[in-house]
Amino acid sequence: MAELTRQQLILALVALPHSANLAGVDLSELQLAGICLSKANLYRADLRFTNLEESDLSGASLIQAQMQRTTLHDANLNEADLTRANLSDANLAHASMRSVCLMAAKMEQAILEKVNLERSILCEANLDDADLQEANLNGCNLQGASLRNANLRRASLINANLSRADLSGAHLEDVDLTQVDLSNAILTDAHLEGAILDQSSSTHLSDGSIEAADLDGVNHAWSGQSGAYSSDRPKQMNASSDSVDTGDVNLDF
Repeated sequence: MAELTRQQLILALVALPHSANLAGVDLSELQLAGICLSKANLYRADLRFTNLEESDLSGASLIQAQMQRTTLHDANLNEADLTRANLSDANLAHASMRSVCLMAAKMEQAILEKVNLERSILCEANLDDADLQEANLNGCNLQGASLRNANLRRASLINANLSRADLSGAHLEDVDLTQVDLSNAILTDAHLEGAILDQSSSTHLSDGSIEAADLDGVNHAWSGQSGAYSSDRPKQMNASSDSVDTGDVNLDF
């Protein structure tokens, strides 16, 4: 039987039913923009450098898929399973990724600008140096995730769980941190200028570390109770202070 050319493979993919079984298939470097692979089995598929812009991958299984430098701009990945997938340097700008599982996924330097990740699972995911500007991370579970030097400017993290997350050097300017769980999180050298912190004291930093964090423009104060953020008293920070003791949180300046 003659081997299919790459072009013939693309045409065959377009004709496949939404539940296509493509586990382990090499789809690297193909032009698949706009393709519908909803609910497809792409377990361990090779999608490196593939163009999947505006494609429909909703409900697809992409567990351990290789997706380095894959283009997924404006793609639909709602409810897809990307557990342990490698999305390093991938372009997911403006993608819809509601209720996605990205547990332990590799997403270093990924472009996630204005992505919608509402209610997604990103536990232990690596998002170091990722671009998450204006991303919707409301209700996301980011326990133990690494976001070192990530760009989260103007992102929304309402009701997100960032416990044990590493946000060292992260840009959190103008981020909505309403009711965010930051217990045991690391925010060393993080930038929090203009961040929105819940006045109801439900933004928690118990046992967290924010040494040398830039809090310029933050409008409320850390209370001494469980490291919670509170508007009950003004900030007392100045350049001459070596350390500000705020209960379970230690601010070093």
